[in-house]
Amino acid sequence: MLSSKIKELADYKAKIVELEKAVLEERETALARAHTDLGFASRSDLIKALKALEKAAPKRGRKKGAKPADAKAERKGRRKRTTITPELRDSILAAVKEGGTGAAVAKRFGVSLPTVQNIKRAAGLTRGTGSDKDSGGAAGS
Repeated sequence: MLSSKIKELADYKAKIVELEKAVLEERETALARAHTDLGFASRSDLIKALKALEKAAPKRGRKKGAKPADAKAERKGRRKRTTITPELRDSILAAVKEGGTGAAVAKRFGVSLPTVQNIKRAAGLTRGTGSDKDSGGAAGS
């Protein structure tokens, strides 16, 4: 019983090998006549047409060093850091004192929320400023 299954398996394996050979031969034959089937005089004419097609097809992505049409839309990852000048710091403080929320002020001036919070802390506009940085951030009561 087991030996008959092993023989059957060997027969199937031999048949698979034969089918693979037949597929390869058929593929070679099809490739050999592909240029005439597609209306080209020679294989080199077909190859030239394929290369021209490759050049004409739009490629995905950008070439190295190429600038996108809309750089802002293409930008991903970190944004450029904003330099905090004394004038910008004063403007941010004025906006905060007028009652603007930290998030709104950050968006308005193109800085991060932590930057606004750091400016407020340095100006003494937050609770527990001063020695809380040295004591681990806990406000004393």
